[in-house]
Amino acid sequence: MNFRAFLKNEKVLLAGILIFVVLFSLSHLTTRPKLWFDEGLNIEIAHNFLLFQKLDISTAPREFSGLPYIVGTNGYPLTIPMAGFFGIFGFGLTQARLYMILWLLVVIVSLYIFQKKFFGKNTALITAIFIVTFAPFYGDGLMATGEIPGFFFLVWGLYFLLNRFEEGEPILKNYFLSGIFFSLAVPSKPSIYLLLMLSTFIFFIFCERKEFFKKAFIFALGIIPPFLIWAYLAFPNPFSFSTWTQAFSFYKYPYGQNFSIMEAVYNNLKLVFTHSTLIYFAIIYFVIFYWFVKEGRKDFLHKKLFIFFTVYSALAFLYFLKSPGWLRYIFGAELLSFIFLPSALKNISRTFFKKENLERFAFFGAVSVIIILQLTQLFFFRSDLYSPYPEKVADYINGRLSENSEYKVGIIKSPDIASLIDPLRKFHILKVAWGVPAFGKNPLSFKDNDLPKFIAFHGESDMVLEYKKILDEKYFLINDLGGYSVYERK
Repeated sequence: MNFRAFLKNEKVLLAGILIFVVLFSLSHLTTRPKLWFDEGLNIEIAHNFLLFQKLDISTAPREFSGLPYIVGTNGYPLTIPMAGFFGIFGFGLTQARLYMILWLLVVIVSLYIFQKKFFGKNTALITAIFIVTFAPFYGDGLMATGEIPGFFFLVWGLYFLLNRFEEGEPILKNYFLSGIFFSLAVPSKPSIYLLLMLSTFIFFIFCERKEFFKKAFIFALGIIPPFLIWAYLAFPNPFSFSTWTQAFSFYKYPYGQNFSIMEAVYNNLKLVFTHSTLIYFAIIYFVIFYWFVKEGRKDFLHKKLFIFFTVYSALAFLYFLKSPGWLRYIFGAELLSFIFLPSALKNISRTFFKKENLERFAFFGAVSVIIILQLTQLFFFRSDLYSPYPEKVADYINGRLSENSEYKVGIIKSPDIASLIDPLRKFHILKVAWGVPAFGKNPLSFKDNDLPKFIAFHGESDMVLEYKKILDEKYFLINDLGGYSVYERK
């Protein structure tokens, strides 16, 4: 094989794409995106599962919140494998981020397999390049949260839902496997992938009317095992009616009962016309819709996939509209759009340029423009934050705790640093959601003899200000780094 043929080899190109993901991710592994609130919770939950077999956060040595479905909104498909990774390679933020790089790689390979199966190998590599140059792929994907693991299960759920054999229809076991994968996606990140169930139900109504009940029943059988595992791990007393009413109330008002949905919808609709990401994907969706009308609907499987994509994207967008404006709710829909985009660009090029050379030039020109735009944002205009401070502060606290085995630290509303502290050496109070009481006891409220040696927090929240007098009288500042304050008892 000559050098030019070697460079054109699809396996070589795919390997190059995967190497790019690894090298770019390693460039700011633990500092960008910064360790933040939800990621800290997930890292601690995985660590506690390794140490105590509890999928929960600790509020004091060997004491837990007792409501893992609230504190662990990224579920067991993310955290249990992470616990296993910690068990093999040790515990720390570096290990958590390396674990997430593995998820990024398996998602790219999975998308490549999916794209090659349903659209052909000529577009599979282009889709992979679109994904790996997309900044939120790292901004959301490198954090130890459930967006990327959930998308992995979504891709394979779709694969089995659409997979065809020579007889022309999917064999029934594929519906069962699709149900399993979709049901694993949901607990990975319920706020994003819970919509999969409604999307699939609508999909069955439109696309699987032949033997509808038989297919739906087999699919539902696949849903049950992962759901039962989720219920057992995340919901205390799963056979109690009060558990589910409390859970329903939380998911019904995840932003608190005082949150105005109408105001949120109004503000988020304005973002559609002003936010660059929403404008960008509005253009992409228009291009995809044009492709579907002109060409996509002629292919049986492409039509099915487009219907599923449209339903899921619409539901995700509606969910985004009623949120505080968090774009991560449409993250799955954004990644799915890149599956269609190469074919859509080919169709538009063919429509406007009849000569083959011009058509090819227009297609690769459009692909190049998208890649250049995304690379420019990726390297120069990423919206995720850079910060080395959570890890530095945690390292400093751990160093001080190592001076004496009796020392303890009280942490106030800072799960990012709390996640990296020995759970047997800390007390932690935090509030994880609107309308939900705080978990744990404020360490500044302890009796004088029980006050911890150190107190740490980020900013002066209400929980700090409430006991400001105790803090001033009993403690003195020993470290102030990146907005994090560490106090030592006098």
